[in-house]
Amino acid sequence: MNEDGEQKRMKLLFVGLDGLSFETFQEFEMPFLRAISQEGVRAKLISFDNPYMATGPVWASVQTGLPPEGHGVQGVNAGNWHTAAFKSEVKTVWRMLNERGTKCGVVNFPVTYPLRPVDAFVVCGFPAPWEHEGTKNPWQKVELRGALFWPEEIGPYIGTFRSAWMNYVRPEEFPDTHAPYRQALEGDRDAQRYMMSLLYRSLHETARLTFDLMRNYSVDLMAAVFMETDTMGHFGASLPRVHRPLFLREVDDVVGSVFAASGAENIIVMSDHGCWGKKHTKEGVFLAAGPAFSHAPEGAIEVLEVAPTILYLWNVYDARLPKEPAYRFLSSGEVGDKEQHQIRERLRALGYLE
Repeated sequence: MNEDGEQKRMKLLFVGLDGLSFETFQEFEMPFLRAISQEGVRAKLISFDNPYMATGPVWASVQTGLPPEGHGVQGVNAGNWHTAAFKSEVKTVWRMLNERGTKCGVVNFPVTYPLRPVDAFVVCGFPAPWEHEGTKNPWQKVELRGALFWPEEIGPYIGTFRSAWMNYVRPEEFPDTHAPYRQALEGDRDAQRYMMSLLYRSLHETARLTFDLMRNYSVDLMAAVFMETDTMGHFGASLPRVHRPLFLREVDDVVGSVFAASGAENIIVMSDHGCWGKKHTKEGVFLAAGPAFSHAPEGAIEVLEVAPTILYLWNVYDARLPKEPAYRFLSSGEVGDKEQHQIRERLRALGYLE
C-alpha cells in the first residue's frame, strides 16, 4: 500500500527464458515479445565465453553483477555443490534491494539453492533437488541441504511445481529421468511426444506458481525463470518442425499473461545464452519496455550490465560492481542519471541519507 492506502504497483517484472537465442526470437512468431521489442529495448544479450557460457555462471552473474570468479558459481555439477553455490560473502540483487526496503519475489531462478531467504519470497530453481522420490537421476547423488522455498507459509502454493522438465518424469516409466530426452534426440517419436508433454507441463507449472504468488503477495520486483526454452533449443532440431513454433508461441502467451496479471510498470525479458543442438551460442536476447526504458530497437548488452541496470531502477548504484548500468537503454526522465546516483551514494556513505 502507498501513503494514500492504494495498492502499490509492481515496478518491474523480470522474466528469464533460459537458452533462448536472438536468432530464434527473430525467426519465430512471438507477438508479445515482438511488441516489447518494438516499444522499448531490443538487444542481443552477449553471454560469457566458454567455459562460463552456461546456465549456472550466467544466471548467477545476473543476480549479483559479478563475473564467475567473483560469485563462485562456475558450473552446475551435482557431484560438487561448490561449483553451483555463491560464495558466502556475495550479495544478490534481491538482498541489496531488500536492504533498501524493496520487496522481491523470486521463482525458479537458477542457482538460488542452497536457499537464501528473500523478502517477500523465493522458490529455488535448477539445480535444486526437486526430483520425485525414488527417481534415479544425477541430482539424487547430492544430499538435500535444506529448504527449497521460503517462507514456509508459501508451501500450499507450491503444489506440483518441480522446477524443470526432468523432475516431472514418472519414475515408474523412466527410472533414469534423462532417458526420454536421449531417446527423443535419437528420433524416437514416442519419446519426443512424451518430452513435449513434459515441457508444456513444466512451463505451465512455473507460470501457475508465479500467478498464485503474485496474487497473494505484494512485491516491487517479481522475477521468474522458465527453463523449457533451453531444452527446446537443444533437441528442437530432432523434432518434427511443427512442434517448435507451436511451443514458442505458447511460451510467448505465458509471458504475456504473466505480465498482464502482474500489472507491472516495466518488464525485462532475457536469456542467459542461445542454443541449438548440443551447442550453446553466445547471443541471447534482452528485451525491455516501460517508462524506465528508452526506445532502442538495436543494440547489445553484456551479462554484467544487467544487475546494475536493475538496481538503477531503485536508485541503487553499487560502485563495487565491475560494470555500470546500461544507460543507453534507460529513460533519463524516469530515473536519475549516473551523476545523481553517485552523489546519492556518496551522501549515503557520509551518513546524510539512509
